[in-house]
Amino acid sequence: LYAASTQCVGCRETIGPHEYVTKSNGNAFHVKCFCCSKCGETLLVGA
Repeated sequence: LYAASTQCVGCRETIGPHEYVTKSNGNAFHVKCFCCSKCGETLLVGA
């Protein structure tokens, strides 16, 4: 779980304590915010 002050790197909104997250290089993202910087396609874990 993340502290209430944890911020999504993608949208800069707070990540709630019960939300799913994706982590990359020490950064936390909402699952929907973890996307390709070129085309905007959502990246899926294991895909």
